[in-house]
Amino acid sequence: MTHHLGIISNVWEKPAKFEHSLQTACIFDYFEHIVWSSEYHKSKPFQDLFGAATNYWNVQPDRILFVGDDPIRDALGTKAVGMRCIWVNATSFSLPEGCLEPDLVVSELPDLLHK
Repeated sequence: MTHHLGIISNVWEKPAKFEHSLQTACIFDYFEHIVWSSEYHKSKPFQDLFGAATNYWNVQPDRILFVGDDPIRDALGTKAVGMRCIWVNATSFSLPEGCLEPDLVVSELPDLLHK
């Protein structure tokens, strides 16, 4: 395997509900590691959520590429720990003032295939 996939997600309910949704969509097994914010009692951009991913894979943060749809929660959190970040900006919003610049901006996930 050349790439490892994980999820860092803000959820406040028990993860089982969301894991079931991933299983129903037949994608649960693609993810090697999942960090649920409810298990940390914090939400993104809390740095420990992103740190849990680097700790799990035991790699330098700059070896992780995070793909997210919220420039504040995702870009701010990833950049704070040294990860690279792609912002999926499906609605063509402007980057909020003071937000850290993502490494790449795409309008939809399939755009990643061409980058």
